[in-house]
Amino acid sequence: MKLASLVDVNRVFVGEPSGDRREVYENILAKLLQTVPEQLDQTATIENMIEREDSTRLPYDGGLAIPHVRSDEFTDYHFAITTLDKPVKLREWDQQPCRVVLMSLIPPAASDLYLKVLAAVARYVMCSGNVEKLAAAPSAEALLKIIADDNITIKSTLTAEDIMNTQVTTVSADSDVALAIDVMTRDRLDYLPVVNNAGTMVGVIGGIDIISKAVPEYLMMMDNINFLTSFEPFEKVLRDEASVKVSELMRPIDDIVIPAKLPIIQFTLRLVKGESEQFFVVDENGGFIGVVGIQEIIKKILRG
Repeated sequence: MKLASLVDVNRVFVGEPSGDRREVYENILAKLLQTVPEQLDQTATIENMIEREDSTRLPYDGGLAIPHVRSDEFTDYHFAITTLDKPVKLREWDQQPCRVVLMSLIPPAASDLYLKVLAAVARYVMCSGNVEKLAAAPSAEALLKIIADDNITIKSTLTAEDIMNTQVTTVSADSDVALAIDVMTRDRLDYLPVVNNAGTMVGVIGGIDIISKAVPEYLMMMDNINFLTSFEPFEKVLRDEASVKVSELMRPIDDIVIPAKLPIIQFTLRLVKGESEQFFVVDENGGFIGVVGIQEIIKKILRG
């Protein structure tokens, strides 16, 4: 299915005035409500949108904002695509100013379609230059033509690449363990993907791998460890972190790497079964491109 086939030109608004979040949303919603059959309370709908955003505090990135409301008051899935006259940071926790707004009114039965539309738009705007291309459209018809000409496709099945977290730092197998610890500390991560010079994922290293290698084997064989008070393992980590390479401690990736095109339901079941806390996503060449776990499912699907 093509995105252009679902877009109503009467719900495409270009060059709308920037302002604070409430002003931007009120302007778009007022125009959108003129095109839908439902009689909705505009003030209550805006409040629900803002309350939802404030409760989750998920940052908008890539120049795209996605305000939305789910309600059984809607008889159909309605959405508007809007460009703003200038970039604006709608919330203080957003990573970048927004220039394109996808506002959605979603009935419970249309959540799947909404997620697929959202995934298609998000993939498109994340490609360099596409936000600027949309923002430069002089009319709704011109913007719709861009969407049609660029052949934006709505996939029949959501996959790992649609919800993965791409903001994950990698480390090289040749890096020292000190660097891995620094990155995990800075980015608040438990595990890091390890790549070679070509960007191919070759392993994973976690805090537990670093610490466990420093624990003497005789301690691992003891049943009673209540008498232990020494910080010997931690002292060993601190002593050796600059001389030990990541390649010496990293784990193999056979069971924790998934392809970008793997359907969400498949790796979700593997997460539920406890096979791993997260999976590392690779492209067709084995290059690392992102991470998926329960948090991504919660953020992108349950609260997307």
